[in-house]
Amino acid sequence: MRQNDIRMARVYLAQARQFRMHSAFHATLLAWAAARRRKAMNATGQMELFA
Repeated sequence: MRQNDIRMARVYLAQARQFRMHSAFHATLLAWAAARRRKAMNATGQMELFA
């Protein structure tokens, strides 16, 4: 493996790690928003509309 290949692989790994962290954060955000929406719909009794 050439030096350039090693550097590219290292950059790729760093980006993948960053992306995984970001997507985990995004998934948490989506789950939180969905939970809030569900709670709001339960409060107004409109759950059956979106079941």
